[in-house]
Amino acid sequence: MTELFSAIFAAWQQIEPILRRHSDALEKRLARRRRPTLLRPPRASCLALRATDTRIGPATAAPIHPSSFSAHPSQHDLTLSAKLLRRLSTPVRLTPPGEPHDVVAAKLGVTPNTLVSRRHRNVFRTRHVQGLRGRFGNPVPLLFTPRPLDPSAWLFEEPDPLWGWTALDLPQRIPPHFEQTLTRVAVFGPLTSTERRLAQSHPEAFDHPPPTTDRPRLPKMQPDYVWYKWSKSNDYLGEDCRNCRRSGREDRGWRMEDSAPPFPSSILHSPSSPPKSRKPRPRTAQGSLVFKGWRWLCPACGRKVHKLYLPLPSIDLPLELPRRLPRRLNISEADELPAPPQTFACMTCHRVRFVSRCERNAWNHLIAYLTAGLLYGREVKQPNDLDFAESTCPEQAQRVEGTCPEQAQRVEWARPELVEGRKRPYRPQLNRSAPRRQQVLERLLAGKSIRQIARDLNVSIRAIHNHIRALCRQESVPNRHALAKKLNATKPQPLNQEERARHRRTQTQRLLLAGRTYKQIMKELQTDFSTVNRDAMKIYKHHKVSGRRGLARKLGVDLKTDEDRRIEAIQTEIQTRRAAGQTKKQIAKEMNLNFWAVRTT
Repeated sequence: MTELFSAIFAAWQQIEPILRRHSDALEKRLARRRRPTLLRPPRASCLALRATDTRIGPATAAPIHPSSFSAHPSQHDLTLSAKLLRRLSTPVRLTPPGEPHDVVAAKLGVTPNTLVSRRHRNVFRTRHVQGLRGRFGNPVPLLFTPRPLDPSAWLFEEPDPLWGWTALDLPQRIPPHFEQTLTRVAVFGPLTSTERRLAQSHPEAFDHPPPTTDRPRLPKMQPDYVWYKWSKSNDYLGEDCRNCRRSGREDRGWRMEDSAPPFPSSILHSPSSPPKSRKPRPRTAQGSLVFKGWRWLCPACGRKVHKLYLPLPSIDLPLELPRRLPRRLNISEADELPAPPQTFACMTCHRVRFVSRCERNAWNHLIAYLTAGLLYGREVKQPNDLDFAESTCPEQAQRVEGTCPEQAQRVEWARPELVEGRKRPYRPQLNRSAPRRQQVLERLLAGKSIRQIARDLNVSIRAIHNHIRALCRQESVPNRHALAKKLNATKPQPLNQEERARHRRTQTQRLLLAGRTYKQIMKELQTDFSTVNRDAMKIYKHHKVSGRRGLARKLGVDLKTDEDRRIEAIQTEIQTRRAAGQTKKQIAKEMNLNFWAVRTT
């Protein structure tokens, strides 16, 4: 994504002179590095290690107790070195035109059955070859994909291309002398499913039979595309060599018109007969425990997890900070981005951040990670080859002085189909009801506030917020006001404290620019002096001005108070009297003014 990096450097060239002049702006950007957002390592810069990786064994990892690798799986400790981690995390490339599925599974450290679900999702291009490597039975599937495969990812996908070269070559960034001992335990489970065991334990365990799900099936095997098995009219001829178009046998004295070829019939590949339908033999095991795989014991919390993560130092773009900084703003250790701990732990302990394109603030988080907090997402122009949903945000248009209006945008980093609505329509789960959420929805549509709903249901305000957030997610709306509008509520939603304060500050700013005094604003808004003064100070701080006149000058408003109008009327009358021929002393005496005030006019 060279276009994205070019846009980042172009935005930095515009922002850097501003940071040189305004030290407060630079201090604010450096403070972002100490916030929890940037302290969480992104998934693109973390090395993942699966517990079920078949490449981990006594021949690769050094076990503390060699007897733990026996026929019966048990708990054991492994010492992982940097060399082994590079081997396990190096992307795998397949040789064209493809490799057998068992060879691909061995390279990726998974079982052949695991590749079936990936083939359902079209991760591989599959073709079948009969009798490959002398194998009898069904044709052998050959798997191929041109892109490199990450053995630790869910669909073997590499990080998002927007990360560019900052997320590549993770195995090469492992410390050369890294070494850690991890504990791996075996997990056992019943052979039969839970529904089957409960149904066999008591006839009334289920009122109805368990739901059956249609498992996806692999696509039908395509015939081999070798050239001599197809006619010139693109019709499949089969495996019989008598149907070969150009195989060289005609030059050796055998013609297609001959009834029998000069080869024994055993060599010819006759079309295989359809397999006979057999009923599977019923299982005799009832509740036996079988080996279900391996799990890591997290060194920090001790939980059994599938994967462990190793955060590596992130590679941010080389943006140069201003060299001549004020003495009070020297870059210290507190302003530097702290390095993550160099140890394996689970996702919860490391607080790994999965940045997805479906998130609301994903674009801003991506730019913050790439620039180490020095740039905001609204300052970087979006690439043209990506589909983003843009919406202008007036209150963020002039957050930084000198920013172009077309760059001051709030980006919802998502695909168009995710912006318009849910990817899948909301459908409640069977046999699971949410009575408390329904009670919250009924009171919300009745026009009650959040505090009233919490008081009626005797729950906390935080619980009400969680229910409202879940309801908004189901209906694909941003807030409760849009939810009430979509569900045709009879009464409008009351404003909360933040919404009332935002509305009051808008009215206060309008009255300040209209020249009203604090007493007039207090009377019109029916509030006290401290509230008006606090709102005015926050308005001045938001616009980075001092006083009402500076606010009017920045917003381009002609500010005239009552005192300004009185002074302007006096000056006009003085000029009229001087034009009539009166002296300054006469004007001062008749208008009861100071002589020096008349003289300076």
